[in-house]
Amino acid sequence: MSHNALELLEPGIFDGLGSLQILDLASNLLKTIKPNSFSQLHSLKSLDLRNNRIAHIDSSAFDGLKKLELVDLRGNWLSQIDPKVFLPLPIGVKNQIRLEENPFECSCELRHMVSYATRYPLRFTNAHKLSCTISKDGEHFEKELYRLQSSEICDWLGELRNMIIAPLAVLLTIFVGIIVFFCRRNSKYAQSQITEVTRAYDVDSIGTFSDLKGDFSDHTHSTQVPQMYFHRPIQLPASLMPQTEPLAKPSLSIPIDIAPTKAVISRPKLRPQPSAKSRTRVAERTKRHERRRRYSESSESSFDSERSSQFSDSSFDDR
Repeated sequence: MSHNALELLEPGIFDGLGSLQILDLASNLLKTIKPNSFSQLHSLKSLDLRNNRIAHIDSSAFDGLKKLELVDLRGNWLSQIDPKVFLPLPIGVKNQIRLEENPFECSCELRHMVSYATRYPLRFTNAHKLSCTISKDGEHFEKELYRLQSSEICDWLGELRNMIIAPLAVLLTIFVGIIVFFCRRNSKYAQSQITEVTRAYDVDSIGTFSDLKGDFSDHTHSTQVPQMYFHRPIQLPASLMPQTEPLAKPSLSIPIDIAPTKAVISRPKLRPQPSAKSRTRVAERTKRHERRRRYSESSESSFDSERSSQFSDSSFDDR
């Protein structure tokens, strides 16, 4: 599959090739190796990826290649690589990895790869040829990876400073913004309070002016400022005191032209005469009341006579 201008390895492209042992993808246009790109090739022993444009390899790109004895990545565009990429490969195989002719940059991102190459130099073919570029004062220098120290390619103090200063700067900016917000709100509130006090002083102490000469149009307000605005009342001078005149008493006399000229005599209204039926009812009601009165009087007289007789009998017996 070499020299085919392949730009991407589609998922499932190697399905059914579990017995494949050698795969040649050299001289294509591959730019990245995605996760599990070769997971179906369980029997693969040699993988050739030379002379492509690979700039990034995912850390799980070689998962499943437990029998891989050689992976050739020469002549690509790798500026840094994570050593976790090689963890799925079998251990104890010499000259297993080839990374020459890649433009590695001596930066903090490469420090893990430097440590890995220094610890396992036998896994790399021509490990002494692995180098990275150091830029200093506008000049570029090549330096071998296995001779590099982590302190040479990474400024730990600078990294730590960047990790601390950046969050602190963000927090400080937020804190300053909160302080400015509350200060502005408090200043607006204080200004509103001052405005209210000024208005209360103008209205409650001297009223409202009608013109520039000092004449007052409203004399109902007090001439002293309330205690809620100042510690003590302010007494205005006599020149500023409003001049009021006593109100004249209203006259209760009635004009002659509207007084009545003749006395009006009011006549009482006559009651309507009762009808014959109503007169008959009244007469019957009167008779009934009269009979009841007579009956009650007769019953009372008989009761009194009986009682007097009983009293006389009892007195005779006592004798």
